[in-house]
Amino acid sequence: MQTKTLGQVVHRQTVSTQGGTYTNSNGLIFSQSIGQLSINGTFIQNKLIVQQGFQQNLISVTQNKITKPDFLVTIFPNPCIDFFTISVSNAVEEPKIIKIISLLGQLIYQGQLDPFQSQKTIPFALYPNGTYLVQLYSNNHITTKKIIKN
Repeated sequence: MQTKTLGQVVHRQTVSTQGGTYTNSNGLIFSQSIGQLSINGTFIQNKLIVQQGFQQNLISVTQNKITKPDFLVTIFPNPCIDFFTISVSNAVEEPKIIKIISLLGQLIYQGQLDPFQSQKTIPFALYPNGTYLVQLYSNNHITTKKIIKN
């Protein structure tokens, strides 16, 4: 019996890059390179951002706004067995969506907390033991809590 060995030979190669930068009279900067391997790209029309390859922006404008929700969410009992209760305090009187998601990203429950309701009990006996994420959506915020089912 003959044994055939298949393999791959990898040769060391160098990919060199070159390019340049052009600035027009209005201050628009165009930077380009040749030789960078990439399949990624970006195009935004309003403020004209064009990107391709691995070049980094000379100027980056970002705006991050981190805010705390204007309400407090508590979940009890945690860990739970048959049910748990979501309690919301200091909340604006608006409907809130409740989602329970498994750690695999599967939506397993979706319900609503009515505007004048401060708590809701959710039956949980039929779900398998494990850790779940409870998300509460309001108009301006998403709050995520962890619940453990024993």
